[in-house]
Amino acid sequence: MIRSATHRTAEFPRHILLILLFITFSGVGCSSTKLVSTRRDPRFSGPIKFNKILALAINPDPLTRRVAEDAMVNQIAPGRAVPAYQVLSDADRASANLTMSRAKALGFDGLITMRLLGNRVRATLEPGSAAFYNYYDGGMTVVGYPDAVETERITSIETRIYSVSDQALIWSGVSNTVDLSTIKKAVGEIAKVVRSQLRDEGLLP
Repeated sequence: MIRSATHRTAEFPRHILLILLFITFSGVGCSSTKLVSTRRDPRFSGPIKFNKILALAINPDPLTRRVAEDAMVNQIAPGRAVPAYQVLSDADRASANLTMSRAKALGFDGLITMRLLGNRVRATLEPGSAAFYNYYDGGMTVVGYPDAVETERITSIETRIYSVSDQALIWSGVSNTVDLSTIKKAVGEIAKVVRSQLRDEGLLP
């Protein structure tokens, strides 16, 4: 299954910058990714054995799709997986039915998608001195001292695995990535946790 930018603000309109949150955040940190929910078709016993996989990023921005789909192919299996931008036109992507019909016509038996669900900022508290007198006296004189509030960005991305022949959803999972830096790194981290989960469920060897 899956293996494991700096943008210039003045050059992009605001709606493109929002889309590019999928690619990069202004803050650079150490990313960490965890699955927060999964769903599996109980009728599918596995294992997953696809011969030709279509890697599809669901996003309105062509650049985001291209970068994500290339990263997905690199994680899945180059030569066995194909980025959707190479075989699907914008017209093919216009609807789910057209996309799936085109995938079937091109001989794909597996479809793996990734879609950005959203992002949010979470505040965390960095404790100050452990001593009671510092903690108490500081709180009595200066609001917010000696503790400090820091923030981290959390990006939620959904990964889905479909069987093309019957258009059945085999497995899906939502992951949260903290302080996402690049799409390539995010896809790699998601690939790692998804692969581990699929093995735990007996869907991969």
